[in-house]
Amino acid sequence: LVIKEEVEISADITALEQLVKLENSKIWQKGNVKEYYSRLSEIIRRYTEDRFNFNALEITTEEIINELKEHIDDQQLYNLKLLLQRADLAKFAKSKPIDTENSESMSMSKQFISLTKE
Repeated sequence: LVIKEEVEISADITALEQLVKLENSKIWQKGNVKEYYSRLSEIIRRYTEDRFNFNALEITTEEIINELKEHIDDQQLYNLKLLLQRADLAKFAKSKPIDTENSESMSMSKQFISLTKE
């Protein structure tokens, strides 16, 4: 009988792996901006949920920012809010962020995870 021990992968490693996979898929470069931001937003929300223990997938961007005010610094809050608002606009208002904003959103996502991981 072999008992396999389950290894729990930390939220930051999981999220960063998902971001790299999303980045490598080059979906916004193929014109799928809405899908890119839907996936980006979900990765960040899921990470936030796991890292800070609240239901980030089911609440608004504003509620996430309020929830995090005591946990992260103002610059990170600003960047996260910008990123999530950009994603909301791309998903719901058919906004089309420009290429530099799409790249910047990915960088901000990775930076947010790096700076807030446990």
